[in-house]
Amino acid sequence: MTRVRTLLKAGVGTLLGFGMAAGLALSSPALASADPDAVKETQKKVQALEEQSTQIDLEYARLTEQLDQANAKVKTLEVDIAAQRAKVDTMKKSMSSLALTQYQNSGLNLTAKLLASPDDESLLNQLSTVQSLTARTNGKLQDFQAEQANLTQQETTLSETQASIQAAKDKQGELSKEYHAKLDEAEKLLEKLTAEEAARLEELRRQEAARQLALADQDTTANTGNTTSTSTSTQKKTQQTPTETKTPTETKAPSVSGGAAAAVAYAKAQVGKRYVMGATGPNAFDCSGLTSAAWRQAGVSLPRTSQGQASAGVKVSLSQIQPGDIVVFYSGASHVGIYVGNGMIVDAANPRAGVRMISLQNSWMPIHSIRRVG
Repeated sequence: MTRVRTLLKAGVGTLLGFGMAAGLALSSPALASADPDAVKETQKKVQALEEQSTQIDLEYARLTEQLDQANAKVKTLEVDIAAQRAKVDTMKKSMSSLALTQYQNSGLNLTAKLLASPDDESLLNQLSTVQSLTARTNGKLQDFQAEQANLTQQETTLSETQASIQAAKDKQGELSKEYHAKLDEAEKLLEKLTAEEAARLEELRRQEAARQLALADQDTTANTGNTTSTSTSTQKKTQQTPTETKTPTETKAPSVSGGAAAAVAYAKAQVGKRYVMGATGPNAFDCSGLTSAAWRQAGVSLPRTSQGQASAGVKVSLSQIQPGDIVVFYSGASHVGIYVGNGMIVDAANPRAGVRMISLQNSWMPIHSIRRVG
């Protein structure tokens, strides 16, 4: 708990402060009149709906990635098919010419050729020519059939790929409707709250955020296997002298790289832009689209989805967090943001909030992991 108090004090706030604020707020006449059971039930439902919406967003992003790959495949197939058709057409013309020559040289029967030939050698030469033409024709025919089969297979693959694209688009349409239905349901729940209940919910949100940060801190100190060497060193010191735990701004972790600075600057510049499912910028983003675009400024290519980004780079502890680190949320790694310093993250939240800058102390999203990607 000391670790978290020290951490929050540096820019995220303190658990003690949360407790005092919550105690004062909940003891005020206004909040005292709020129905605690109704507020807690609303909190529970809204949290669940928000997490469910991030899972839908993750699935939508996966489909977007598949669509990008499928569209690229279609372009390649269309070029290949055009070249293959030209090749087959050329072979077809060659086959027609060979067939005509073979017909012209094989129009007389063997008896007529024998009678018309001045000698046996002349007849043998004619027969040899006919046999050679037949062999060449048969070989060309086999080659033509093989290339025609290749063309047919490519056209089938193109048709199947185009069908998969349409199916993915249809699924995205369904996911979009489901996503917005979840957001609308959460919004309606919040609209039913009185002013006092809304204020109480805000305090519960802050308390939950502090609890999630405490859990994240405990998790990252208990699991050091995937952290950087600097993180491991700091955690060993923490185990020896817990009261001397370093805060994000006080830690001896490496200074922020130029790449991280570029990623952070880009993310901050996007605040206020729209959230759109599957968007990767520059005018709108989804959560992983934003973090990907931010780190692209530093020449770092991140996986397209939040789940993919949860495995990128190296895992670091909460006490070692630095600007530029990717913060992954929820047990299913269904949401991501980028840490920009002073306890703040920038994330593409949802259509209502858009791209925002928010303090971790005001987010009740459970932290899955923190990844250093550059």
